[in-house]
Amino acid sequence: MLHGLRLCSIAMALAILQSGANRDTHVVTAAANSQSVSSASVFGPTDLATEWAKLPFDSISLERSPCNGNCPAYTVRLYRGTPVPGAAETYEDRFGRAELSVTRLGEVDFAKLLFPPKTGEFKGRVSLWEFARLSALIGESGFLQITQDTCITQDGQTVWVTVNGSGVEKRVRDACGIAPVQVWGIQQAIDAVAARINWTVK
Repeated sequence: MLHGLRLCSIAMALAILQSGANRDTHVVTAAANSQSVSSASVFGPTDLATEWAKLPFDSISLERSPCNGNCPAYTVRLYRGTPVPGAAETYEDRFGRAELSVTRLGEVDFAKLLFPPKTGEFKGRVSLWEFARLSALIGESGFLQITQDTCITQDGQTVWVTVNGSGVEKRVRDACGIAPVQVWGIQQAIDAVAARINWTVK
């Protein structure tokens, strides 16, 4: 079982998503069958398969392209957990899959400050706790209504944030660092979650 405090925070994240859904028809579609988390669910036995199913996104990804400077290039993909409904819960049911593909590191001084640490193909796990919080941030930020960046850059880095789920698919491009601040915040949040994952080579 997840710690009661963490489940309470997940419940709060889901509540934010539900309130955001009232302003977002895409999220309404994606979460049409969702139910609120009861107090018994938060503080007592909980079905992790049900908690995962309440989230509106199947995957959340961040992609950073190479540039003519010292920026790293990589793609992070985080996936909804898929416990078997009704089956005995295991520790692994708390996590979804995570994938990391790194094709280029920044220069030494730059890489000391930023994720990722090395090139290659990696796998890891993202917790229900952090996937739910990212989902809440994306839903509440108005990300699904943001229009595409039309900036063209020859030298700078292009960054994509993509979410997919039942009835919702959105990809936002940020080519010149001029996308709305909400997009920047989501980029930073995904990086922060990815930096805490224990990555292993595929």
